[in-house]
Amino acid sequence: VRNYPDGIQAHLDRAIRAGERGDAESAAASLRLAREKGYDQFMALDLIGAFEPIRRHPKFVASKADLAALWLSRHQKRSDPNQAELRVAAMAHLARGEREEALRALERARELGGPLQVDVEQRLAALRREMAH
Repeated sequence: VRNYPDGIQAHLDRAIRAGERGDAESAAASLRLAREKGYDQFMALDLIGAFEPIRRHPKFVASKADLAALWLSRHQKRSDPNQAELRVAAMAHLARGEREEALRALERARELGGPLQVDVEQRLAALRREMAH
């Protein structure tokens, strides 16, 4: 961070500190800068407790959706995604509010099969229940 004050990690650190303060706008701005540098790890945001105070704030939600969009743009270039990639694609679509697309990605992941079969089937069932309501 000290050596690269405009690098991804520096922007992430600023976003985390802003999250701890409950400053969703500053966190979103820092996440946007990290995205511009190529950061697309939208799921990692769920693992960082410092974002808890702003997790549902519209600016933070939009930032996570933007990171998911970048991940999806990279993923969609693959012609042969594996089960794990399809599962992440489903999570990215959910982060963007795209439930039908998430459903299709999970169905493809289930059909493909692999080491995440149980998780994929559980997520698929939960999403179907959610969409039925």
